[in-house]
Amino acid sequence: MIASKIFASMSGCGWCALSLGALSLVLGCGHSPPPKSEPSELLERVMPTFSTTSLNGTAIDTGGFDVPIVVKFFDADCSACARTLPAAQGLYQQKPDVAVIGVSEDSRPSTAREIVAKYKLRFPVVVDADNSIAHSFQVKGTPMAFVADQRGRIRWVGGDDLTEDTLVAAVEAIEE
Repeated sequence: MIASKIFASMSGCGWCALSLGALSLVLGCGHSPPPKSEPSELLERVMPTFSTTSLNGTAIDTGGFDVPIVVKFFDADCSACARTLPAAQGLYQQKPDVAVIGVSEDSRPSTAREIVAKYKLRFPVVVDADNSIAHSFQVKGTPMAFVADQRGRIRWVGGDDLTEDTLVAAVEAIEE
């Protein structure tokens, strides 16, 4: 790294340790900014909450988390969902301290179960048959993913170009 080369060339200098610390802050040892977000009126607002039961019978209440939350909307007829659902599953496996919730916009639980099985999804999935959850998130189409921080504020929105890398980067940018 650049800082270690600078330190090596400046060893023996009394103020170097302090300067090195300042330099490492300037060079960005912290989290990088998130990838560009999709436009949404909900950005920087408190995420809409919902309470329901997942396909596997787990009670879901999005108002009860104190960790980052990813809410991933999808449906069976969405070709882009085939690319983005594995990204959500990858995040779920990579970041166990993040709550990932899938929201199926399919009208039948059996269709949502087929998608869960096809993509081997392990995160909880709920069915939004009446589109009430999608309506509260102002979802205009699938796929969409909302990333909220520990306080429930939406900090990033992803669409059909979502990848595991962009999703992980969006989450890491908001982690404290």
